Amino acid sequence: MENNICISFYLRESAIRIHRKVLNKINNPPFVEFLVSKNPRAFAVRSCGKKDLRSFRVRVNINSKTDKVEFYSLPLCRALARLNDWDENGSYRVYGQAFPSQDVAIFDFLSSKIIND
Repeated sequence: MENNICISFYLRESAIRIHRKVLNKINNPPFVEFLVSKNPRAFAVRSCGKKDLRSFRVRVNINSKTDKVEFYSLPLCRALARLNDWDENGSYRVYGQAFPSQDVAIFDFLSSKIIND
């Protein structure tokens, strides 16, 4: 179990940003699945080896000066805003833990903080 990781949600842009550190901890998958739990309120990023209807391709831009990977999903971001009573134009950071042996990182919505850009 690895602590001190985070994921960011930029709802205005429908963007989900994950640090490469998180992807490294779940064994650098070619695809990821996003899982949402209502009780307890949590968000998981799970390694996925192949493309399916629920997976997102991990596109790492080696020329990027940041260490983040972005994913876009308007329906997912809207659903997360409703679930957490977030402002649909807001940005939020959520902290969690990685479980490398299970290829998953879990983020607790109760740890969410507003990002002031």
